[in-house]
Amino acid sequence: MLVVLWALIGGVGLVYFGSVRGTGRSWTALGWRTERLWAQIGAGVLGALCCALIVVGVHRVMGASFQEVLATIRGYSPAERAMLCLVGIQAAFIEESLFRGNLLPALAARFGNKVALPLSAVIFALYHLNPRPLSLISKTLFGLVFGGLRLQQESLVAPAVAHALFWILIGTL
Repeated sequence: MLVVLWALIGGVGLVYFGSVRGTGRSWTALGWRTERLWAQIGAGVLGALCCALIVVGVHRVMGASFQEVLATIRGYSPAERAMLCLVGIQAAFIEESLFRGNLLPALAARFGNKVALPLSAVIFALYHLNPRPLSLISKTLFGLVFGGLRLQQESLVAPAVAHALFWILIGTL
């Protein structure tokens, strides 16, 4: 429990000092808006389901059945499951703040949304340091889902819900 608390405090501190206090912006200016909260949460749930479909689709391309994907996920130890949930929550907050709160708006201001969305998604995929083609494709698709939610909802809540819920789903299946 102490590790969970430490990770969450560290994540909030990192975003606060790097993206809020360090830049003189507010949490709202970064993108953490709560207007239409239930609509944002609903969009985030749909985004998490899209990510789950991406995982199944990528594994199908590799020749795995849905049952094999599920068996792999169910084979995780309790510690691995807990880590997936923790990482999901922390990564949702940090990565959404970084990629959809900072990077996507900066790219959109320079190139427009049509270029910024796929470019930020590719950068998001490369950030995860997994050079396997199918991993890059799935992470890029995740980045498109999360970025699309950010642009559609004009908030980081929906992509953060999608991001966290996806990993929580994987950790609890």
